[in-house]
Amino acid sequence: MFQCTKSQLKNLLLYFEHKLQIISNNAKFNGFIVFLFHLIFQIISLYILLFTPISYTFYIVIAIWSIILLSNFYFKGCFLTKL
Repeated sequence: MFQCTKSQLKNLLLYFEHKLQIISNNAKFNGFIVFLFHLIFQIISLYILLFTPISYTFYIVIAIWSIILLSNFYFKGCFLTKL
């Protein structure tokens, strides 16, 4: 299976750190913003999976979760926690 090299991961992390500097120069604050985004996304998608009828939205959330699961294998862990 494909895996991300250390240099690719480092370049990707530097890119996102640079983009997050638009919000703030404080790395801890930017980390908190990423954490909030991650948490809100999880809560909304879990709500959709559990409490809405099966429709296109349900399948979209399943597809997104599958992509996230595959990215965890590709990046050898959660990408957002490495930010």
